[in-house]
Amino acid sequence: LDARVLITVVNGTGTNNDELSVCESPVVVTCGDWKWTTDDRKRSGWQSDQAGSLIRFRLKVSEVPTMSLTYMTSHSTFGNFRVSFQPISKAAMTPLMGCSEVAKFENQTLLPSMGLEGRRQHYSLWDTFIFPGKLDSNDHIANKLMENVQDKMEESKDIEYIDMYVLNDNYYGHEKRVKIQTVTSC
Repeated sequence: LDARVLITVVNGTGTNNDELSVCESPVVVTCGDWKWTTDDRKRSGWQSDQAGSLIRFRLKVSEVPTMSLTYMTSHSTFGNFRVSFQPISKAAMTPLMGCSEVAKFENQTLLPSMGLEGRRQHYSLWDTFIFPGKLDSNDHIANKLMENVQDKMEESKDIEYIDMYVLNDNYYGHEKRVKIQTVTSC
C-alpha cells in the first residue's frame, strides 16, 4: 500500500489526481483535514488536526485477515481516534463513508468501532495496534470488532478488500492531532 496515493472526496464527489478511481484508491480522505505530512523530525504519516476528520485505507485481505495500524503517540497535542472496518464485497460496491456518517461511530450497533489513545505521559513514540483475525487479542473490544468483520466475510463469501476507516475523535479537550504512519494487512 503506497499511502501517498490519494484521492480526496468532498461532498461525495472525487477529485482524481491519478489514474485510479475512488473505489480503487488505497487512501481516500472522505471528510476533514487529513494530509500526508513530514514533521521537523522527519516523521511522515497521515495527519489530522480537526475533530470529525475521516480517512479510508483500502486493504487487500486473506480469509482470516490480520490488520495493523502504526500511529504516533505523544505528550503534546495528540489525542484519541476511532477505527472501524468495512468488508468490501466484489458483487456489491459499498459506498464510502463521509461526513454524514461520522455520527455512526458513536453507536456500536450501527458501526462497530474501537477507540485508540494517541496521548502518552512522556516523549513522542510510534505505537502499533494489531487487529488479529484469529481473535486472540488481549483486547476484548478488538476481538469483538474483528468478530464482526469475520461474520460479514462469512455472509458474503467474496470479500477481497476491507476498508479501514480512521476518525479523529477529539471533540473535547485540546489534544486533537492524530498521525497514522502505516496500515498493513495479511
